[in-house]
Amino acid sequence: TDDKVIMLNYFDETLRIMSSNDDQSSWNKTAIAVFHRDGNVGIGTTSPDTLLHLYSTSASKPILKIENEQGGSNPVSIQLLRNTSSPADDDFIGQIDFRSMNDASGSPEEINYAYITGQSTDITDGEEDGELQFHTMKAGTLTNTMTMQSGNVGIGTASPSTMLHLKSSE
Repeated sequence: TDDKVIMLNYFDETLRIMSSNDDQSSWNKTAIAVFHRDGNVGIGTTSPDTLLHLYSTSASKPILKIENEQGGSNPVSIQLLRNTSSPADDDFIGQIDFRSMNDASGSPEEINYAYITGQSTDITDGEEDGELQFHTMKAGTLTNTMTMQSGNVGIGTASPSTMLHLKSSE
């Protein structure tokens, strides 16, 4: 049958969740999830190096899915909150990285090929302004490709001064 039994194992300051077939004759030696004493959680890995580390050797995985069946006008939300006691203009709020390996001879390197950052450019109460920057790799250098700032969009510039500001370096 396809029935599975779940076992919790605590050893070496790590809680592991492991699976077995229904008669427990063979345990999956790789934990389904691990919870380290340092607060790191691993799903698909026994050695998470961040607060939440998802790992898979399967194609098209891991996928992080957030689902809500509730109807109405409130969408599902991912929130990046920078909660600091000393907020300031130009604080970076969050960043999403798009990474992959290159073809470096002998030892491929992990490269950040693109990223999106969010920034609070003005934190004055009632006058707040924000910014999104889109960076992409061009000839081995990350380049600010597009900036959305305080209602303006800049392509080729990090400081758009009009609703649509185009700047070419060529």
